[in-house]
Formats: sequence, structure tokens, C-alpha cells
Amino acid sequence: MTQAVATVWSDVLDQVRHCHPDLVRSWFSDLSAVTLERGVFCIRADNAAQLRYLDGHCRRAFSDAAQAVTGCLVSIEFAAPEESNDVEPFSDSRAWNAEFTFESFVDGPCNRLARAVAGAVAEEPGCRYNPLFLHGGEGLGKTHLLQAIGYALRERNPAARCWYGTGDDFTIAQVQAAEQGNRHALQALFREYDVLLIDDVERFSGRERSQEEFFRVFNSVQEAQGQIVLTAKSPPTQLEGIAERLCSRFGSGMVSAVEPPCAETRAAIARSKAVVKGIQLSDAVIETIGEFSKGSIRDLEESLLGMDAVAQMRDGVVTREIALEVLEAPRIRALNVPSILDRVARKFHVDPSELTRAGRSKSISQPRQVGMYLARHLTDLTLERIGEFFGGRDHTTVRHAAMTITKRMESDQRLRRVVADLIEEIRGERGS
Repeated sequence: MTQAVATVWSDVLDQVRHCHPDLVRSWFSDLSAVTLERGVFCIRADNAAQLRYLDGHCRRAFSDAAQAVTGCLVSIEFAAPEESNDVEPFSDSRAWNAEFTFESFVDGPCNRLARAVAGAVAEEPGCRYNPLFLHGGEGLGKTHLLQAIGYALRERNPAARCWYGTGDDFTIAQVQAAEQGNRHALQALFREYDVLLIDDVERFSGRERSQEEFFRVFNSVQEAQGQIVLTAKSPPTQLEGIAERLCSRFGSGMVSAVEPPCAETRAAIARSKAVVKGIQLSDAVIETIGEFSKGSIRDLEESLLGMDAVAQMRDGVVTREIALEVLEAPRIRALNVPSILDRVARKFHVDPSELTRAGRSKSISQPRQVGMYLARHLTDLTLERIGEFFGGRDHTTVRHAAMTITKRMESDQRLRRVVADLIEEIRGERGS
């Protein structure tokens, strides 16, 4: 792929994500642009399941996005994987994070039991702890363990078929099957999987048809001795809006909590994350992070990036003073979120109103993503509430934006400094 094609591809993905969020899947980042020749843009899928989804649902969206980016009439060709086989070991519903393995999972008193039972499931799927239900607050490592089970299973048995997705993903599959009159085909499909990994099962709340279909799928997979692993913020007995019989199934195996990390575990996590992200931290700074950091592991990771960004503006070294400055900075009240929009707009020289509308250019999409990142990082708002400030976007769009900026800052020093400047400006404005 040439640099020119790569640039067009990046812009096309941004267009699709912002103009067709209902079609977007997190594995879109795994797609690759092959060629852009004679008005045909060739995009290669990573597996056969992705290819089916793209062909069935996304051709018009990608074509419109390519035409908006290039200003020319462009048709889309979705190509099959270079190497394919008859077995599709993993589903196309969610992207897998290469860092989410058992080896990279830092355990401590807060999560040692959850780590142990997850490891046991990976060693003997369908035999012990079936189903396994992991629960805990956002950003504490439930998804990490869920994916670690999948990776370990794949290493032990490359032919094992595993479906990984969220409650929302299952609902989408169920609705599509109902629209096509293929409900029984959906159940037959899920019976073919050896392992179901379902994240955020609380998303089934209030969806009676989805609950009914999943109840059937759950029973058929268990009858076939397939392994089921589920996660949610609350234990099965506290899930609201979900039928009692389904909650009973959820709690019929092993239920394990993933608790917020203690100071010792936070320090170990900080050390591990810093190594992965190439951030130099002294033992004193790591001890400070363990003692003073609060919230989830995701919050800790964002704080590390914040410390590195501030350090880059000074002498490049993360000191104990910088660590305390970032960790102890007060979070901004919801009423001040409009000031985030205003500051970001001025920094990027755009109209604030553009950040709340569906923009079609990279000059708008990146500032909007930065604004969502800042709102996620600096406020106590839920993802849904943040989305309301940005023109009613859903929580998945906000999460994707925050993750995108987090990832880009790891390699883009200019962006890291821009974000650090904005954080200092916004915090200074609050204190003035």
C-alpha cells in the first residue's frame, strides 16, 4: 500500500465511522487498503466472516466515503483474505487487543481469583466453571481476561471456534436474522461455536426478544459442552431489566468479582503499562502512582499518558511532582464541558458548532476526537452523557474516539503536546 493510498484509506475510515456509526465494527481497523486504481478502491478483509459482513452491509457506505474523500466517482471492491481456510476460529463482531493476554495481566488480591478461574477455563473449556461470570466496574480488566481466555484457547487449539462480542453485538445479529427470517439459522450458527465470550451482558436489559434468543443459544451451547464466559458491571443477582431465568443461567456456574486494584497492584500495573508504552518511570514515581492513583486501570493508563505529555513539555522526565500534579488534578464538572469544546475549537481553529455536527473532513474529525478524549479523561460523565454534548453521538463513538487519541499520542509527539496544552488550559480556566 502506497503512502497516498494509506492516507486516503485513513480518511475513508474516519468518514465511515462518523457518518455510519451503526455499521462500524471495531475490527475495521484491521482492514487493509490494497489498491486505488481506475476508480476502484480495493479493500482486503482479514477473514471470511468480515468479508460477508462488508459485502452484505457496507458497500454503499464505503463508496460514499471514498467519493467524499477523493472528490471522484469511486467503486468499492472487497477482497478475500490472502490465506483462507474452512475454519473461522473467531467471530467478526469485535476486534482483539494483542496486549490482552494472561502474560500481560497484572494480578493482585483484587483480581487473583478471577485470574485463576479464567486460566482454568482456558485450560479445560467446558469442563469447569461453565458458565464463568466476571463482574466489576468499568476499566478494571474484565475484557482483558475475556480476551486472554480467547487467545489462550487459540494457542492450545487453533481449530477451536470462538464467538466474541458484546450484548449489543448479539442483539444486532438477532435483529438481522429476524429481518431475514433466519432465526433458526442463527441458533444453528451459535451451536457451531465451541466457546462464547460475551462482554457487557447488561446490554440485554429491556430487550425481551434478544433475551429469549440468547436463552436458547445459551442452553444449546451448554448442552453441546461448549464454554460460556460472560462479563457485566454487576453480578447476576443485581442485573436489572433481564429475565429471572436468564439471570439464573448466568449465575449457575462460577461468579467472580474483579475489584479495584490496591496500592501495590496499582504500582505493578503502572510499571507494566509504562514498559509497554515506552514511558520511563523511576521507582519513586511508580510508588507515588500506586499510592495516589484512583479509579480504574483505564484511568491509571490515561494518567500515565498525561504524565508523559506534561513531561514532554518540560525536560522530558516524569517526576514525582508531575505525577502528583496529574493524579491530584480535580475533575471538571459537567457544566464546564462546553468550555472543553470552546478550547478545542480555538486550538484547532475551527467553529465550536462543527464539533457537534457530522463533519466530513479530517480537519474536523480529529478535533472532535480530542474533545471526546478530554471529556472522557477530565470529567466524571458517562460515555452516553459525553455523547450528548457532541451532538447526540452514542457511547461506542465516544469510546472509539478516546481510544484513537490515546493510541495516536503514543507515537505522535505533536498531538501529545497539543493535548497537554489543552489539559493545562482547561484546568487553569477552572481554577481562575
